[in-house]
Amino acid sequence: MRHAHFAVLACLLALAAALPAGVAAQTPTPTPALGVPNPTGTIISGSVPPDGGFGLVVFGGGSYQQLVTASGCDIAQVAFWITRGGQFLIFVPGTAVGAVNAPFMAALPNDFIPYGTPLLGRCQPRPGGGGVQGTVTLGPLCPVITPLLPCPDRPYQATLVFLDGNGREVARTVSGIDGRYRIGLPAGAYTLVPLSPPGAILPRASSVLVLVPADRYITVDVAYDTGIRTVQSAP
Repeated sequence: MRHAHFAVLACLLALAAALPAGVAAQTPTPTPALGVPNPTGTIISGSVPPDGGFGLVVFGGGSYQQLVTASGCDIAQVAFWITRGGQFLIFVPGTAVGAVNAPFMAALPNDFIPYGTPLLGRCQPRPGGGGVQGTVTLGPLCPVITPLLPCPDRPYQATLVFLDGNGREVARTVSGIDGRYRIGLPAGAYTLVPLSPPGAILPRASSVLVLVPADRYITVDVAYDTGIRTVQSAP
């Protein structure tokens, strides 16, 4: 247990070191400052491990809900921390106790987290429940592949939607920049629908039927097709 506490402390200290000096005096606003990129609603660096570990992430700006969605964690199972003035402020999206999140919301008001904000995140798996997990990849990436230049598929950050037997959306999640996702679901049959980027046809991935048991997570990997047709070439 002491080793776990030291690991958490190390993550928190790393988060504090990642923040620029004087950040506690800054007042974020929903309007980006000159030269600051527009909010992306995605995690642009790092990931939150789906197995209960801690992860340092940099958020691309957006709402509290966009942060939760980008983490790939269930809203009832995730928590985030920021540091302000040498103190760590927690955000627990699934709590009904407003006082828990009050300091976090005071530091980042108006339901807005600025671009480039570093956070510590933790995704606690559902105890004894079931769900779906896996890795999302993108490929092919090169028109020509040789033994010296294999050009493997890369992890891909994508939105995955789960539909029930009536075609109604019951849940969605976003894979991390490492391609991993994990989402808890009640036992039953679902259609996993990988979404293409808004307004685009490619990349795309096929829908798949998944059967979720009540007591464990099943692994369903998703492969997005870029549309590139690869030629194998001799060295």
